[in-house]
Formats: sequence, structure tokens, C-alpha cells
Amino acid sequence: TQSRSSAASDVYKRQVASGIVLMAWMPADERAALVAALDTDHAALEADLTACRANGFFYNGKGVVEGAAGVAAPVFGADGRALAAINISGPRDRVAAQIDSLSQQTVQTAARVTEELQRRTHNKRIPGGN
Repeated sequence: TQSRSSAASDVYKRQVASGIVLMAWMPADERAALVAALDTDHAALEADLTACRANGFFYNGKGVVEGAAGVAAPVFGADGRALAAINISGPRDRVAAQIDSLSQQTVQTAARVTEELQRRTHNKRIPGGN
């Protein structure tokens, strides 16, 4: 059987916008193994992951915290792997009413962080780079 903390971790991985984003951009073999290990509706989760990759973000209108919602977008490292996610969350009604703006801001912020990480990584490879 699964421990309480492990079960809680599974809930967060599949119900929090940033968790969905990070899973969506995992290498396919890692993602498949993780999805298979989760106690969830695999078809629904795969549909969420596919939509997330297509849209560039994930909106979760039914967060783990009652009445909360969130939107997240991936931050990529120089190797193209998702390292983190930018997440904006708040009261469901407010987030839902502003989802177009919030998703755009989230994606743009994640892109700027990605660019900065890639710039810094590139500069470290150049002698004297900052």
C-alpha cells in the first residue's frame, strides 16, 4: 500500500497546475512511468498533459485548496528540459475571470526566465562570460 505522504504527493502531481506542467514536458518514457504509477484516471490525465503541451500552459480550475485555481507554464533549461514552472494562483472566480490575461502573463514570464537561464548558461561556457 501507498504511504500517506506518497499518496499526498501523487495528488499534488496530478492536480496542481505546476505539477501538470512539469509532467507534460518530462521525457516520454519518464512521463509514461509516472502516469502509470499514479492512482488516477489515466485517460483524463493524458488528455490534460496533451492539452498542456499544445497550449504551452495548464489552467487548473479545481485546485487542491477549496476555491482556488491556478495557471502554470514551463521554464526550460539550456538542454530543453522543463526545470520549473511559473504559477499564478488565487481565488477560482478571479482566476477564471482573467484566465486569458493570466495565462498570457504566465507564458511570457516563463519564456523570459527560460531566456535568462539559457543566456546565463551560454555565457558560462564562454571564457569571461557573465
